[in-house]
Amino acid sequence: MSPDFLTQESVLPAPPVLEWSLPVIYDALSEFYAGLAPEGGAAHQALTQAHFALWTTLVLDDSTRLDFDKASLAAQAEALGVNRATCGAANRYVAGELLELILRRCRRMPDEARANNVALLAILSHLQMDFARESQPNSRSQAA
Repeated sequence: MSPDFLTQESVLPAPPVLEWSLPVIYDALSEFYAGLAPEGGAAHQALTQAHFALWTTLVLDDSTRLDFDKASLAAQAEALGVNRATCGAANRYVAGELLELILRRCRRMPDEARANNVALLAILSHLQMDFARESQPNSRSQAA
């Protein structure tokens, strides 16, 4: 059985060194979900907002909001018929964007690069990015 990021019990410690990345995370999620429904719409905007809230909670290590944000994302995804594999693909897309940016931004600052990478790994460990890689009809790879 695949792990499920929506039922994970605890938040792994992630220092808020990735606070700078919140606008990048939002843009990446927005771009990803817009690719699923090129015509746009308020529904996919709501999914972007719910998924961004979960990432924000993890970046800021705010465990008080974690259960609420997970439930909100699950509800938005279910309402739109978006499966967990698609949410996992969105997480992988965001992670790729962040990793690329960290590598460029911290090229000459190994300590900062290490801190950012450790924080990103803690978040990704929590999201358990490998939980459903199988192709789904509404995954981003199918939409592209």
